[in-house]
Amino acid sequence: MNRRTALRAIPFAVIALAHLVAQAVGADLVADLTQLFAMPALLLVLLAPHPDPNGDWPHVRRWATIALVLSWVGDSLPRILPEGVAFIGMLVPFLLAQLAWLVTMLPRRRQSIWFAQRWRLGLYGVLLIGVLALVMPGTGPLLGALVVVYAVAIMLMATAATGWGALGTTGGLLFVVSDALIAVRTFRAELLPDSPWFGVLIMATYFAAQLLLVLGAREWQRRARTPVTGIAAGPAR
Repeated sequence: MNRRTALRAIPFAVIALAHLVAQAVGADLVADLTQLFAMPALLLVLLAPHPDPNGDWPHVRRWATIALVLSWVGDSLPRILPEGVAFIGMLVPFLLAQLAWLVTMLPRRRQSIWFAQRWRLGLYGVLLIGVLALVMPGTGPLLGALVVVYAVAIMLMATAATGWGALGTTGGLLFVVSDALIAVRTFRAELLPDSPWFGVLIMATYFAAQLLLVLGAREWQRRARTPVTGIAAGPAR
């Protein structure tokens, strides 16, 4: 991350930190407001001038922007919907956001574990099955089907993100962790401690995931001539 990008990340970092503190101390109004401004602030990072604006960067920029806008909708819409449909109001925009991230990553799919180190796909599959086995008993038929579709979509995104090296791999996994925690809290709340810190953990992993994906989106093209596959590429960065 160059100096200009780092400066653009400061507003997002301040907003994210303020949100986490507000959640921890129960300042709900501040937490709500900061969550609404987080993704727009992250757009400032994504849309900073790129050192190599040619090639596939316009595709990456366009679809990553769509992913962040849809994430903002998912953050915002549940606040104005009745409680009975608020979860669906969050799930559907984030499902579309995962698909948008997936499209963003397709130019690097041959550097991902879809084509290299395919044995690692099995690890993601085990994680997918484990999360679904944990949460599905608490869902009904219709909502359960939506949860399965979402789980498959986010795992496709997370595996494709390995084409962006360590940044993408870590960002994709943190997104999976964040959404898995939300699913457990929603459908199997009896398994969790009654603590505000659980919500802080959800949002911390969510903010970190989105930031790492944005940084991965910006970094990948500059290194396009270097084979990059997941965490294994970390030391070369």
